[in-house]
Amino acid sequence: MDSEKAFNGLLLETGRHLNLIARGRTLRRCFVGSKPREYLVIEVPRSTEIDACLAEGAAVIGLFCAAGKMVQFESSAVAFLREPAWLLFVTYPRRLKIPMTCEVPTG
Repeated sequence: MDSEKAFNGLLLETGRHLNLIARGRTLRRCFVGSKPREYLVIEVPRSTEIDACLAEGAAVIGLFCAAGKMVQFESSAVAFLREPAWLLFVTYPRRLKIPMTCEVPTG
């Protein structure tokens, strides 16, 4: 799936939760914004352990649910800001993968 079309189509709107996997650690985070074709901005938790897994150049995998589908992208850390908020900038994904449908709990 073309990532620019998908992101611009609001599959990943501001405030959407996503799982971010970096160096074997999974973080449940929140999408903050993007600059198309350049980077995504993701809020990260305040933790000294996070520094090690989100170093510049670290490979990251993002997973989020949109329109009943699980969407996955691969990226790498570009910058990690701690002021005024803890924000991670990652490279803009070249493409998105849809490995499965999202299961919505019922009952």
